[in-house]
Amino acid sequence: MIAILVLMFSGCSQRAKENRACFKDNCYVVDLAISDEEKEKGLQNRDHLAKDRGMLFALAGNAPQKFWMKKTLIPLDILWLDYTGQIIFIEHAAVPCEKDPCPVYGPSVPASYVLEINAGDAARLDMRVGDRIDIRISK
Repeated sequence: MIAILVLMFSGCSQRAKENRACFKDNCYVVDLAISDEEKEKGLQNRDHLAKDRGMLFALAGNAPQKFWMKKTLIPLDILWLDYTGQIIFIEHAAVPCEKDPCPVYGPSVPASYVLEINAGDAARLDMRVGDRIDIRISK
């Protein structure tokens, strides 16, 4: 799957061994969530996310995917992307969940990737459904 991402996406400049997601001239260094364990943990228990950092989830298949904020300590913008990197849904400023049941977020349409960034960034950068996020995964 990683090899496919490298071939499919292009975009911002990248330093060696950094995975990036870029919107226009704004790039985020992203941690990857590929395994089930990495996806389940996500950004849980982190009390800070640097302004140029994020997490990219590579989803199995191309089906609707819902996310929640359980044990996530910081508000996030959550962007669902199709296989080309096109934004298909944005959840602005999803808030941490302090007690069950936690709300779930996501579109009713299939997504291939999810990008989590600091809350407010999507609005600040004027990211919209239909825009494209360019993804670079280092080998």
